[in-house]
Amino acid sequence: MGPLIFTRHDKAWVTELVPQNATQITEYRVPVMACPQCHHAVRGDHPAVSLDQVGATAH
Repeated sequence: MGPLIFTRHDKAWVTELVPQNATQITEYRVPVMACPQCHHAVRGDHPAVSLDQVGATAH
């Protein structure tokens, strides 16, 4: 094992309804790292993004 290797940033969006029926969308960049031996990808986390949020299924 060794340190994980940065491969890319995934984008994650959080949509909130705010007063006056407006929508506020916030984009976060979440790092994706890979194991140097098996190349398995591991997605990082962000405190404002649900741990199981993935693509369109996050709604």
